[in-house]
Amino acid sequence: MKAKLKIYEENLQVNNNELLRGQFRTYLNASVASASGTITVSDISGVAVDNYLLIGRFGDPDSEIVLTHTSSAPSGSTITLAANTVKAHTESDPVYLIDWNQVEFSRAATTGGSKVVLGSAQAIDATLEHSVYNDTTNTTGFGYARFKNVIAGNTFSEYSVEVPYTGLAAGTVGEAIQSVYEEFKLSPDYKFALTQANDCLDDINSRKKNWTPSRVLNESLGATSDLSYSFSLPSAIREPDNANSIIEVRLGDKELPLLYVDYQTFKLALDASNLTTLNGAASAGDLTITLTDSNDFDESGTIHVVGNTDGITYTSNAESTGVLSGVPASGTGSITATLATGANVWQDMDEGEPNFWTLDSSSNLLIDPLPDSNWINKNIYIDYFADVTSVDDIADVLDVRRYNLFKMWLRWKLRAELENNGVPSTKDPDFQRYESALQREVKFDKGDKLHVFQNVRDVATKQVKGFDISRWNE
Repeated sequence: MKAKLKIYEENLQVNNNELLRGQFRTYLNASVASASGTITVSDISGVAVDNYLLIGRFGDPDSEIVLTHTSSAPSGSTITLAANTVKAHTESDPVYLIDWNQVEFSRAATTGGSKVVLGSAQAIDATLEHSVYNDTTNTTGFGYARFKNVIAGNTFSEYSVEVPYTGLAAGTVGEAIQSVYEEFKLSPDYKFALTQANDCLDDINSRKKNWTPSRVLNESLGATSDLSYSFSLPSAIREPDNANSIIEVRLGDKELPLLYVDYQTFKLALDASNLTTLNGAASAGDLTITLTDSNDFDESGTIHVVGNTDGITYTSNAESTGVLSGVPASGTGSITATLATGANVWQDMDEGEPNFWTLDSSSNLLIDPLPDSNWINKNIYIDYFADVTSVDDIADVLDVRRYNLFKMWLRWKLRAELENNGVPSTKDPDFQRYESALQREVKFDKGDKLHVFQNVRDVATKQVKGFDISRWNE
């Protein structure tokens, strides 16, 4: 159970009635005088020792919270109390089992920050519908509340969702929830409503993959470097295993965007090149160098390793061990720096102005050709469609379209809970408004992916200023 917190001006307020949601309830079999040590009820099946009970209803001046005896278990219809009642009660008054008897209020200076308890936990007053803490010190930050059970070893409920002292901003999930529940004259059930928010977002996203509000523009994947061609995609991208969510890829101040080609076509341009990694570090002056896999490398020749300014020559290749021997100790073709294990090792690669991109099976963006000295230390920029993440906090913000659609959805689902045993009706006016509005959004939203070219055939048949496409036609 979570406390449901609201903040009005300087008052942090929890609705005590949340303690009764889903709880065991019975009724007094007989009237109870004040100072009574026992009560008799119609059903004791849900009551045990060291249980808190609410006799009456929150907000009733004759209600009170009592504690059952620590060792005398309920028997028959009689419940023995740890202390005598303070008030008299009438036959048929409700008796609720409640899990908590105090409320603790806290504040954090920043969202998700460290919480500081405000005052001390306060006993829940059965004569009040709300437990309130008046914070006359703070006007900013975020408020929290949780329930406390003193008799059960000072255990606590979960914290409420955080609520900003300045109130819920326009466009937030919480503001939409509060607005709808106020229409129904109900206190918000945030757990139910947040579930509905995510169900609504799932339904919206099932109708169309790439929505304009989900666009992310000009995100840098990092800078190009010598002998490197692979970049990790943003974690937020909607479909990292294919190119459908990528709008455009650009390199530094290059006039035209890079062209997309599928991975199999991209590999054609790499077939003349050999790529592996170092299997162990190498130092300046070493006479051998070990590769992870040297099977495709020439028996003698030149390799290029990340970290070495110039090519490294060798005279023999032991494919069974990956060891290249005959490396000069110094001068041309030697190892001139410490080279890290795992560094890329290339042979017969093309370098120049990168013009093409693709995705590999590990969701990395690859560029071709490798950047030469003119194109090193240039940022790779990407425009893409982000995945729509689920909402888990009432402070999460929805764009205008999703905000309005969610309010229609929540009215529909809330009405189903109140009037139709939780079964939603497609004849509900808010559902029909939701469907009509969503269909309009799907029709008019322009969030379509845009690739300049889809495959190498297109590239080969078009004249593209500034692009070297001859190597793709060999």
